[in-house]
Amino acid sequence: MADKKSEFYYPNLLKRLKANDTLMTHNQYMHLYYGYVFQPDFHPYKESDRVEEMKKYYRGDYKESEIVAGIKFFKEELEITPLDLKAMRQLAVMYSKNNDMPTAKKINKNYLAFVDTILTTGDGLKCETGFYVNLSSV
Repeated sequence: MADKKSEFYYPNLLKRLKANDTLMTHNQYMHLYYGYVFQPDFHPYKESDRVEEMKKYYRGDYKESEIVAGIKFFKEELEITPLDLKAMRQLAVMYSKNNDMPTAKKINKNYLAFVDTILTTGDGLKCETGFYVNLSSV
């Protein structure tokens, strides 16, 4: 992940994620998700300074006129914590509510690829076969 020529070079994978590259492979998503722990800005229990505003959107407690602002809000949050899956999912929802289905589908594809990555790490039935999750979310 430190080799700039590797397909798993972290900064390049992150750029592809932010560009909603639809050609990323399962292996690339896995390296991106689990490689995040080696990045200097990684903090597993990082909480946004705007957690209350996030909760408002998660609850669906917003007006139709606030959808565009919500899209901007969650894009900003994902710049700070790019693999916050809850924020990623909410951004897809906001794009969907704004009738931008192509973008919503691309973001949702990323979200589901990360969920699949987590689900391949275990079955969650006991400690020995638990899922490996990087981040805790509000």
